[in-house]
Amino acid sequence: MDLKKPITLRRRIKNVVVDVLLSSTSHGLPNILKATKISIKIIWAIFTILSTGVCAYLIAESIYEVTTKTRVISEFNPLFPTITICNSNYFTSEFSVGFIDKLKNNSILTNPLMGQFELLAKIQANQPELENNKKNFGDSLNKLIVNCQFVYQPCNLSQFNFFLHTNYGNCYQYNSAFDLEGKEIELSTSMFADRLYGLKLILNVSVPDSLKFMNPNSGALIFVHNHTTYPLMVDPIAVSPKTETNIALARTFYESQPKPYSKCDENTNDINSYDHEYYKIVHKNAKGYSQALCVYQCFQKLFIDKCNCFVANFPCFYESEPCSLLTSQDCVNQVFQMLQNGDYIENECTNKCPLECEGMKFDKVTSLTRFSNSEFEKVLSEYSGPDSVYFNQSIDSYTSITENPSINVVGLFSSIGGVAGLFLGVSVLTFVEGIEILMQILFIFLWQFSCARLRSVREPKKTKKLRTEMTQVENKIEIQDSYAGITKSHLINHLGNLLPIDEIDASQYNHEYFMNNYLSKSKPLIFDCGEAFKNWSLEYLNEKCGQNRVFVRRNTMHESYKMGKAYNVQEIKFETYVNDLLMDNFNISDELKMPQFVEKLHAGPFLWIARSGHYEYTHMDPDDNMLTVVRGRKLVRLYGSNVYNMYPNELGSKGRTIQSQINCDQIQNNLNADILTRFKNTDCLYCLLKEGDMLYFPAFCWHQVKSPELTISVNVFFGDAGENVYMSKILKSDQKEAFMYWIFNIIKQNMPFPSFNRILANLKESLRGFLFKQWHESLDEQQIDEIYKESVNQLSSLGLEFKSRHPPVLRIRVSLINELKFKKDKSEQHKFFTVPDKKVQVKQVSLTFKKSVKKKRAVKDTVNNVAGGRLAVQFGSQNFGLPC
Repeated sequence: MDLKKPITLRRRIKNVVVDVLLSSTSHGLPNILKATKISIKIIWAIFTILSTGVCAYLIAESIYEVTTKTRVISEFNPLFPTITICNSNYFTSEFSVGFIDKLKNNSILTNPLMGQFELLAKIQANQPELENNKKNFGDSLNKLIVNCQFVYQPCNLSQFNFFLHTNYGNCYQYNSAFDLEGKEIELSTSMFADRLYGLKLILNVSVPDSLKFMNPNSGALIFVHNHTTYPLMVDPIAVSPKTETNIALARTFYESQPKPYSKCDENTNDINSYDHEYYKIVHKNAKGYSQALCVYQCFQKLFIDKCNCFVANFPCFYESEPCSLLTSQDCVNQVFQMLQNGDYIENECTNKCPLECEGMKFDKVTSLTRFSNSEFEKVLSEYSGPDSVYFNQSIDSYTSITENPSINVVGLFSSIGGVAGLFLGVSVLTFVEGIEILMQILFIFLWQFSCARLRSVREPKKTKKLRTEMTQVENKIEIQDSYAGITKSHLINHLGNLLPIDEIDASQYNHEYFMNNYLSKSKPLIFDCGEAFKNWSLEYLNEKCGQNRVFVRRNTMHESYKMGKAYNVQEIKFETYVNDLLMDNFNISDELKMPQFVEKLHAGPFLWIARSGHYEYTHMDPDDNMLTVVRGRKLVRLYGSNVYNMYPNELGSKGRTIQSQINCDQIQNNLNADILTRFKNTDCLYCLLKEGDMLYFPAFCWHQVKSPELTISVNVFFGDAGENVYMSKILKSDQKEAFMYWIFNIIKQNMPFPSFNRILANLKESLRGFLFKQWHESLDEQQIDEIYKESVNQLSSLGLEFKSRHPPVLRIRVSLINELKFKKDKSEQHKFFTVPDKKVQVKQVSLTFKKSVKKKRAVKDTVNNVAGGRLAVQFGSQNFGLPC
C-alpha cells in the first residue's frame, strides 16, 4: 500500500461500513455484499426486504395488543355522588308569570306541542339586560326541596350549590364540594348500601296554572354524576309527581392504555398538557375535563364566529348571547347543516380535544311506587302546590374496567427475538453493529474536522506537510497490526475521543504566538525541529559519563510500582550498562540547546533510551514538559487533567508523579466495565513523534508514551518565569483539580512518619515551604489559604491538636528503606549542560538498572525528588540518571 497516497473521506466511510456489515451476525446483508454474481445479489436482496417487512409487521401487531380486566369491588364508606336536582319546567316562579304574560301578547307561538314558545322564552330570558334576573325565573331552594335526609340525618340546605342549567333553569346540587355561597366543603360518604341510608328527598315540582301551557310535562330531573363531571354531560333521570322513585347506583371506573394502544391521550387532567383553545377553556370553567364537553365548545365557537350567538341547548363557556329564533334562525340552520354534512367536528374539534383515558360513570337502576295519600297530600299542600316527588338514592359497589398491554417487557423482547431470529437471523447484539457504524463515521468526521481546524490556525508553510504526516500515521496504525502493539481500531474503541495535536514548523516559530496561544492556555503543541542533533552516540556518553554513579529504579514492572506502593532505587555506575545499550550502534544528534521559551527550568534535561515496545504507565507530572525525539519514534497519548475519568492510584502512592490504574496498551485486561464507561468519555490527543519533533504538553496532563521501535529522546520540566506566575496559572486553570489531588497525595505520603502530627499542626506553613522548594515561587495569602482549606477538608477526619514552633519539612516520599542520601561531599558538583545565561548542575540523579541482557532481569524506576538538573536514560525497562 502506498502510504503517501491520502485516504479520501468517502473511502474511509465505505471501508468502515463494509467491514462492519461483512462481519454482521445477520444473514441478509453479508451475503448481499459477498455475492459475486448480480443474480445472487438480487435474490438475497429480495428475500431480505420481504423478511424485514414481515418481521416488522408481526412485531408491531404483537406490541399494541391489550387485555381488558373487569373487577367488581365492594366498597365501604365510598364518596357519595353529586346529585343535581332540577324542575323539568324552566319557568315556575311568580316572576315568570309576569314575564310570560308580556311575551305571550307579542307572540303567536303558543302551541304547547311545538315547544317553540318555551324556547323563545328561554332565549329572551337569557338576554344581557335580564342577566341579574336569571335566578328569578325558576324554583328557589326552599320551594323545590321540601324535605332532605342523608343517612337518617336532616340535610343542611346551605350545603346545596346553585347551578343554572341551559334547558331547565334553576337547579341545586347536593355534595358538589361547594356550598350555596361557593365556598369549598367536604364531600359526603355513605357507609351502607341500604335505601334507608342514602339520600332521601321530597321535592315540590309544582308550576303556576298560568304557565302550564308552555310545557305539557311536569316533574323533576335528577342528574347523578361525579363531582368533577359537568352536569350537562350526563343523562338525567325523569322523576314523576306523586311517585316514590328509588335509584340504586353502581359506579364503573374505566381506564384505557394511551396511544398507540388506543386513541386516548395521557395527562388530560393537566391544563398545560395541550395548547388548544377549547381544551383550556374547559379546564378553566369545569371541575374536570371530558372530550364531549370540549367538542361542545368547539362547535359553539363556530356558531359564535358565524352567527354571533351560541346555541342555548348546549353548554357554552364563551361570553356571548344565545341565538334567537327570530333573528338568527337561518344562520343557525346553515351551521347545523354544515356540521351534519361536513367533517368539521372530526378535523377541527376532535383533533384539538384529546380523548381522556380515565373516567367514571354511574349505572342506575330505578323503581317506582305510588307516593302519598289524601291525608299526606294535605300536609304537602302547604308547599305552594299539590305536586310532590319522593326520591331515595343509595350506592352499593363499583366496577373497575382497566386495559393492560397484553405483552410485557420480557414478552416483547422474546417476541422480537423469536420473529427477528426466524426471518432475519439477528439478535440484540446485531443492532449494536449499526451503532458501531455511526460511531466509526462520527470519528472519521471528527478527525477530518480537527485536521481542517489545524490547517486554518497553523503557522505558514506547514499545512500540506501536516496533512500528509497525519494521513501517513493513520495509515500505518491501520495496516500494521504490530505497530506499537496497538491498532487503530483499538485506539478508537477504547481510548476515548481521538483528537490530533497541533503542529508547527520550528523554523517558523513565533515566541509570542506560542506563549499566548499554547503555554498560557496549557494547550499541547508539536515543534518540527528537523535534524537537531548530530554528534551524540552511546560511545560518546560512555566516555563522558561512564564513571558517574547514578541511582537505578528497580522492579518497575511489578504491580506494586504501578500502584505507587513501592519505589526502590540502587546506586550503580553508568558504564556498566553501556555495553548492553551498544547492541544497536546508532548516533544521536548534536549538543542539546534549551528552547528559548524554557524561562524557568524545574528539572532536567533527561535523556530517555527505550527498547521497541516499551511504554510508561499512564501518569501525570507536576511540571510543564518539553519532549524531543532524537532517534526513532514515540506514540504519545494525552488525556487532559480530569482526575475522575482516569482512575489514579490511591492517595499516598510513592514518588513525585501520580500514576493511573489505566494501561492503554492492556485496556481489555486491566479495566472493568465501569472504568471503561468513564474512560471512554475522555478526549485523547494523540501523535506519533518522529526524529526532530518536539512536543509541549502542560503540567498535570495525564499521558502515556510508547516506543514502537528503539527510541532516544530528551525532555525538560519547566515553568513560567516570575515570582508567582506558574502557581497563579495552575490555580486558575482546569489543572487545579489534578494539582490538588497531587497535593493530597504528598500529604498522604507523609502520614506514616512521626513528624506528621506536627505537619498537621502547621499545615499552612508546611505547604508554603514545600511549594517554594518545588518551584521557587512565593504564594500570596489568598493562594495558600485556598490550598490550605481544601487540604483541611480532605483531612477533616484528623484533629489538628499538636503545636510546633518550627513546622517540619513536607517531603515527597519513596520507599521507606530506600530514602537514600548522596554520600558524596556536598561541595562536589557535576556540570551537565551549559546553556545561554544559565548553568544546570546535578546534586542527585536516578537510574534504572539491568544486571544482564542474557538473564532478562529488567528493573526500572521513575525520577526521584531531586534538587537541580539531571540526565535520565531509559532503555527498555531501564531508566538512567547521569551527573555528567
